[in-house]
Amino acid sequence: MRGADQVRRAAPALIASALATGCFTTTVRSGHAPAREAAYEKWHHGYLGGLIEGSGPYDLRRMCPEGWAEITTSLEPVQTLTALFTLFVYMPQTVTIVCATPGSPPAAPKSGYGTPDAPYPAGPPAPQALPPISGPLPPPAAAPPPPPTEAP
Repeated sequence: MRGADQVRRAAPALIASALATGCFTTTVRSGHAPAREAAYEKWHHGYLGGLIEGSGPYDLRRMCPEGWAEITTSLEPVQTLTALFTLFVYMPQTVTIVCATPGSPPAAPKSGYGTPDAPYPAGPPAPQALPPISGPLPPPAAAPPPPPTEAP
């Protein structure tokens, strides 16, 4: 009975720590001005800790013909509990896709980054090829003499 009492006492702390650490939000922005409402917000299904996709990829060109502005993935408390209950065999996340406002130009990319519409910033010039060597090659340099050795 002592083991069962320890588990009963530890269970609330384990659940609270799982809920506190099991939530996240990741947002990717394209630089376009976002529309007022999300075009898509649903659970994305993953299996084996999220390693296997269940929902498949999203066709952003079909969903947002004017371009996308934001894509957010998040793991909420109820999804964390679902993953814990299934021992992470099933791992849902919420995916939110916000389309760009029609006609909005993309923001300029940050230095060192490019967008699919714009090329990457120019880097240093490419090295130029050396002209071919004409005429005979110079003789190889003589090897330096060995260092003097000290007598014992």
